[in-house]
Amino acid sequence: MRFHALLVLLMPFAVSAALAPKVSDENNGEAPAFKLRLLNNDGKEVSFADFKGKPVVLNFFASWCPPCQHQIGELKEVYSDLSPRGLVMIGAAADAKLLTETSPEMELKDVKGIIKEKDIPYSIGIATTDLTKDYKFKGIPTTIFIDRSGKIVKTFYGYHDKADFADVLKQIVAEGDSGKK
Repeated sequence: MRFHALLVLLMPFAVSAALAPKVSDENNGEAPAFKLRLLNNDGKEVSFADFKGKPVVLNFFASWCPPCQHQIGELKEVYSDLSPRGLVMIGAAADAKLLTETSPEMELKDVKGIIKEKDIPYSIGIATTDLTKDYKFKGIPTTIFIDRSGKIVKTFYGYHDKADFADVLKQIVAEGDSGKK
């Protein structure tokens, strides 16, 4: 109940905090290494090195952000369709990065709540300061597509649906399909 009351109070801020839709491939370099403690998947720590040779989608979101919540539904479908072909998806919650008065305990509770409420099947962790800095975090939602060689192919700022992601997903997933029958 506290989460929902906070959501109602923050709704005007959440809408203004969401980025306008934009696509960028300006940072087409190596994806920075990272470590992230997961809130689902038994709370283990993962690192970017764990996904070597796999296509990765990294999504920055906030649990209280309506466009982010809507995009989570789109990302769940993408994950369901493409994880059997090796796609790794990681959500990085940035609640406290945007609302600095959010305590770590509150952020943890809210993010765990959205994982349960949305039944998110892919890995979710709390974005670290290093992660946001290294990936030049500008706001929410931000979705970064990384190919199997570890290069950032494209970054989507703001809300986008899965149709918007189709071409870049084909590119990063298909690279590993060439030897398959």
